[in-house]
Amino acid sequence: ARERPARPILAITLSTEVARRLGLVWGVRAFVNPEVFNDITKLQDTALAMARAAKVGNKGEYLVVTAGYPIGVRGMTNLIYTVKL
Repeated sequence: ARERPARPILAITLSTEVARRLGLVWGVRAFVNPEVFNDITKLQDTALAMARAAKVGNKGEYLVVTAGYPIGVRGMTNLIYTVKL
């Protein structure tokens, strides 16, 4: 967000408190999803569904996903990859 990208930033979190804080950050649209994921594929599918529901991007464009593995562990953002909308 600090770099002010032209595209919106979607944040998916388990915590309402974190979503509220992220809502104050420039360009971030935060969503609360109470489901804890057991695998990256499910996380990816949920991110794509939320991006489509928020009408972010067009079909054929790419979404950059960052996540942490193991999932649900604080401070473990160690993955970055792209998926096609």
